[in-house]
Amino acid sequence: KKTKDGRAKAVDIAPTTDLLSHAFLDNYDVAVLVAGDGDYIRAVEAVKNQGKIVYVVFFQGTNEAGLNPDLRLTADTFFDLRAAVRALLETTRQRYTTAARIQSLLYERPLRLLTLTARSGF
Repeated sequence: KKTKDGRAKAVDIAPTTDLLSHAFLDNYDVAVLVAGDGDYIRAVEAVKNQGKIVYVVFFQGTNEAGLNPDLRLTADTFFDLRAAVRALLETTRQRYTTAARIQSLLYERPLRLLTLTARSGF
C-alpha cells in the first residue's frame, strides 16, 4: 500500500522485526541501522534495553528525507553517511593518485578510476 503522497507504507516492518528478534535471540552485540526514520526509535530503545549497542548511519540533513533528530539522540552513536562517503572518496583519490604515478612509470599508461556518487548533493 501507499500513502496519499505516493510513499510505501509499512516498509520499516522487516528491519524492525530483524532488529528486535535477533536482539532477543542474542544473535548480535552491536546493530548498525542505516536509516533515519523516526519510526525506528521505539525498536532502538527496546534493543538498547536488552543491552545492545546501536549505531545509526544516515545522511544528516534538514530536508524531509533527512535524519530524525530523536533517532540520532536515541542511538548510542551516529555516523554521518555524507561525511563518511566524502572521506572515503578523498582517501581513494589519494591512494589511486599515488598508484597512478607508480603505474604510469611502470606501464606508461594512466590508471582509470571510476567514481560514482548519488545525486543527493555529495
